[in-house]
Amino acid sequence: MEENKKEPNKRGFYIALYSAVAVIALIAIGVTNIGTGESEEPPAVIEAEPQPDVAVNQSPVRSYKETTTQSTTAEISEPETEPATSAPKQTASAEVYQPDEDPDYTLFDDTQEMLWPVNGPIVMDYSVETGIFDKTLEQYRTHDSICISANVGESVLAAADGVVLAITSSNEKGNMVALDHGNGWCTTYSQIDNINLAEGQIVKQGDIIGCIAQPTKYGSALGSHLDFMVALDKEPTDPKLVLKQDE
Repeated sequence: MEENKKEPNKRGFYIALYSAVAVIALIAIGVTNIGTGESEEPPAVIEAEPQPDVAVNQSPVRSYKETTTQSTTAEISEPETEPATSAPKQTASAEVYQPDEDPDYTLFDDTQEMLWPVNGPIVMDYSVETGIFDKTLEQYRTHDSICISANVGESVLAAADGVVLAITSSNEKGNMVALDHGNGWCTTYSQIDNINLAEGQIVKQGDIIGCIAQPTKYGSALGSHLDFMVALDKEPTDPKLVLKQDE
């Protein structure tokens, strides 16, 4: 009987012991988790420092207008002094046009042809819609006239009957003569010398209005030449449209 009583007591003792161990283990696990949760911090979010914008090496793009309306003096610096090739001469003439009288010359119209002022190849053509390469300035630009190659001293002829509008001189164009041919037609002759005319003087087609001069520095790469422009109602037009064509 005593042995039977001791057996249940042992079983109860072990059950209580195991239970206490289990409770202690659970408490230990909970404390560990709590401690771990308090000590650990969420990973820090590292924000990338803003990087400065890197400039892209781009060449400035110019619009067509910017490109083709640059002054022809942009690439060539002015010298301190530049002697004039020859001052334009303006001599009086017995036959001077009077605005209030009927013109004593044949008015030009688009049914006629103009005489070539000099004979030679075109070394820089007319181009106002697109840029054309300028050998002297080494850039593309528009060109409202044609440059005709000719030797220094060669005579320059009036392309049609007309009256002298102006005789001027500039560093870019050299000496220039402008003629009015009537009906809105005008011509200009630049890079010339030995002008023996006066403003208001009447000239006939083929009359000598000057001779070819040394080119200015703005046209030096073209060699000696005549810069010839034709305008209708003050708007430049292609001279080749009205110059006499070889048959």
